[in-house]
Amino acid sequence: MKNVGVSAGLVLVVMYVLILGSIFGITLIFGGGKGLIDIIGKGLMSGIMVVSVITILFSIIFIIIFLIESGILFLFAKIFGGKGSFTTQTYLISLPYAALIWIGVVTSFILSMNPIIVYIYALYPVAMALKESHNYSTIKAGLTLLPAILFIILLIISSILL
Repeated sequence: MKNVGVSAGLVLVVMYVLILGSIFGITLIFGGGKGLIDIIGKGLMSGIMVVSVITILFSIIFIIIFLIESGILFLFAKIFGGKGSFTTQTYLISLPYAALIWIGVVTSFILSMNPIIVYIYALYPVAMALKESHNYSTIKAGLTLLPAILFIILLIISSILL
């Protein structure tokens, strides 16, 4: 596979995140009980402003987290002898993530453990993306995920404790 730019993958992910950020912002404004619209003031313009700010912040945070996660995976892929590039890996990982964002939204209304289930489901396509981008075995791709998963879990736990 020829090297594709990180921007190609990010465009795909950003497209979905912008849509979901808008849905999230609208849900906050018109959510159950008193929505944010009652807190910040009445009117269409204030509602549009809140949705815009939330959408932009949601998108920026998601992109930063996505790139950090891809960087961690890339580091461990190189440790396990991966030969691929960061840009190709990030692009290939973005393909299942774009779809999994939608799965997460749909299942969030049904399952209380949705983020964990979606994350576990994401492991297989991400492992296959690592396998293809770094030209190594499925076992090495799985091993690449293990330290990265542990590192991310430790980051989450430490951020909760601090």
